[in-house]
Amino acid sequence: MRVLIALDHSGFFRHFDTVAASLCDRGHRVSVTTRLGPRGGEEYQRDLLEPLARHPNGAYDVELRKRSDSLRGRLRTAREATDYSVYFRRQHNSPLQADRRGERCPPLVRRLVRTRAGRALVSRDAVLRLYRRWQAGVPADPAIADQVAAQAPDVLVACPFISPLCWDFEYLRAAQGLGISTVAAVASWDNLSTKGTFHLMPDSVLVWNQSLADEATAIHAVPPERLVLTGGPKFDHYFGLAPSVSREEFCAHAGIDPRRPYLLHLGSSEKVAGDETGFARDLADALRANPRTADVQVLVRPHPVNGPIWRDFDHDAVTVYPPVGARPDVEGAREDYFHSLHYAVAALGVNTSAFLEAAIADLACLSVVSERHREGQVDRGHFQHLLAGRFIETVPDLDSAARAVAQ
Repeated sequence: MRVLIALDHSGFFRHFDTVAASLCDRGHRVSVTTRLGPRGGEEYQRDLLEPLARHPNGAYDVELRKRSDSLRGRLRTAREATDYSVYFRRQHNSPLQADRRGERCPPLVRRLVRTRAGRALVSRDAVLRLYRRWQAGVPADPAIADQVAAQAPDVLVACPFISPLCWDFEYLRAAQGLGISTVAAVASWDNLSTKGTFHLMPDSVLVWNQSLADEATAIHAVPPERLVLTGGPKFDHYFGLAPSVSREEFCAHAGIDPRRPYLLHLGSSEKVAGDETGFARDLADALRANPRTADVQVLVRPHPVNGPIWRDFDHDAVTVYPPVGARPDVEGAREDYFHSLHYAVAALGVNTSAFLEAAIADLACLSVVSERHREGQVDRGHFQHLLAGRFIETVPDLDSAARAVAQ
């Protein structure tokens, strides 16, 4: 079987590396078409992809195209309007995120969907199905269709597919026009509730679990028979990791005192938590004020896309490591990240998928749920998945967090 994976940018390959390797080992041919994205740096992105290129059955290129014909502008407007409108469906679990999509949406559409009649209209699944039927009738960009045809895959996988204006979407359109089986892979746990929607309906949609399948059906009117539950391949590596350095060696490398326990503060993205430096200061002060946690250090692990806020940070009880964050998706960096989880007394954060890696490492997880980060927590549907998982403890303030750490 020939599999073509179209990724909007190469960083998304971290969701596929173990799957692609397994397929290649079983004799299938796996090719990735992507582009080098703006985040993570070119070296990191190529490090992600190079193992695939070294396999006899694997290959990749960075020639992902954008639609360039006369329909591009009209299709873009239609997608922007629909990505915004979906937040006004009564079925949506994160309606307060609508403003993030509204900047590009035509003003007339913004006014209409905010009315009672507009909400009722977009809440009907039939309206989404009618829109997708129109999208399905739009011909593919000729250059993209030629590119897909030249690869002659048996199946095309597009990811992230529902992110606003992602260009893997047009590759799935081309595949459908050529009669090739199509798959959309939902990249992460928050994509169904904080990104866009499905503008075309693929043959199959891959989601991690039943909770996300329920979101896909309720929010996006994806037919249940098209949903496939796969687990989260992004986390495969963590189930097989074991410490390769001692606690003393790791602490020395990170710059913290190996004689004292440390709490691992897992950073969230800027859109979720904003500037977390003040929160880290207050957390360290709260720990110091409690006699049972006065000797607990705070080790901050910055979110990979929110690292710059920590450049000039300074607090005698807080260490930032790596200094401006790092992506733990390649060998070496992944093991270093695992050590930070393995040797901590607990993990604390706002709302981050790093909690899932902490859970795999069997590390106690803690979150302060308050007005301070309300917009990034309870106002977002994916935070409810953490609560439903029943592995994360929540407290209302930092003093309560110190008491929880003491316990």
